[in-house]
Amino acid sequence: MAGIKPVRFAAVTQPDIQAPYASRTRRATANAARGGKVASLDDWSQMLFGYFLMHGLDPAGANRDRLLLAHIRIHSERFLQWQRDSTILRCMTVSAIDIHRRSGNDPSDESLLAPFKSVFERLRASAAERERERVHPFAEVKELRQLGFGALRLPRELGGHGASLSQLFRLLTELGAADSSLPQALRHHFFRTEIFLLKRDTTQGQRWLKRVAAGDLFGNGTTEPHGAKLGQIGTRVLPDGNGYRLNGKKIYGTGNIYAQWVPVAAVDQNGEPIQVIVPADGAGVDILNDWNGFGQRLTGTDTTVFHNVAVPADNILQTGASEGHHGAGFHQLVLVATLAGIARAARDDLVADVQRRNRVYFTGTGQIPRHDPIIQEAVGTIEAIVRSCVALSEQAAFALQRAFELWSAGGDFRSVDAAFVAAESPWVRHR
Repeated sequence: MAGIKPVRFAAVTQPDIQAPYASRTRRATANAARGGKVASLDDWSQMLFGYFLMHGLDPAGANRDRLLLAHIRIHSERFLQWQRDSTILRCMTVSAIDIHRRSGNDPSDESLLAPFKSVFERLRASAAERERERVHPFAEVKELRQLGFGALRLPRELGGHGASLSQLFRLLTELGAADSSLPQALRHHFFRTEIFLLKRDTTQGQRWLKRVAAGDLFGNGTTEPHGAKLGQIGTRVLPDGNGYRLNGKKIYGTGNIYAQWVPVAAVDQNGEPIQVIVPADGAGVDILNDWNGFGQRLTGTDTTVFHNVAVPADNILQTGASEGHHGAGFHQLVLVATLAGIARAARDDLVADVQRRNRVYFTGTGQIPRHDPIIQEAVGTIEAIVRSCVALSEQAAFALQRAFELWSAGGDFRSVDAAFVAAESPWVRHR
């Protein structure tokens, strides 16, 4: 977070944090700082977050989690009741226990973020103006491609960064905090990359993973125009000499305007499903740049028209109905990660606004707003909610990662399907 310095808890003692609130609230007392019980772990955490944010500090993650878990242990008798009653506490507990897990082979989150950090910062600085003026960040997306953002999930030996699936979603949350249009614009790219990773031992998988390593992005050609009957596909791929020709129209072509390749769902001459992939700038491919959504105007969710587009035989990705597992959970989790990023950006804007203010209000403590315990607690409440959103996203990402790992390992169809169902409904298990 820009302008926030990491700090160890030893740098600010618990009494320093707790004391200002002792006279302001009945829910926390100075005795809590000396090891006594606090009325609510939520209250403690919110005040703690507010104190650090308003003083330009950010508690180091590991120490934050140790503090939360220590209080969970101290109040174990009341913990289950809190867990039932408090979404914030539940999600923060999930975060404390789960989000820092990674295998010894995974790169660190910090090393994954480092190459892209300056691009994210520039995106954040220009996002509002670009959204107002509908200026697509083509240069920034090109830079991200060149830095290998699209190859995050590829193993290092294949030219990627070696990120785990859960780490991918953390990076998408960071990107969403910078520009909320881009994670959505890239979501089908990362899903398609995941499918090719499952086929890495095949000629087809190896071919397209090389394109990903080279910086290419995949778009999306799935949805038929309005008026099409449910399940009916009007886009057709017909034989033409040694290859094929693609004709049709797709809407909601999210990301096509940034992509180098567009996978397209169609039917063949017999009306059977077929998937092909064509160059986004190929002859006969027309991306209309007509997306006029109210928000996230730069996702490139445009209409794409295919007029007699040549399709080589080796650009047929699949024929017949899919026997694989559906990917709705992956696509929706990208949106959840994006929303978590939006919440984080809103939190940053709020903190910056409060830190700038010097005028006090007559019913307050007389301190400047950023030092006022009531305002700190309010800001801390928002911070707790933001961390809850991030924790929910990351918990779902772990479940989705387990499902893909089971699929990749050749798990039986029923078990893999059950894993994907579990990944797509993680909140049910925590209610």
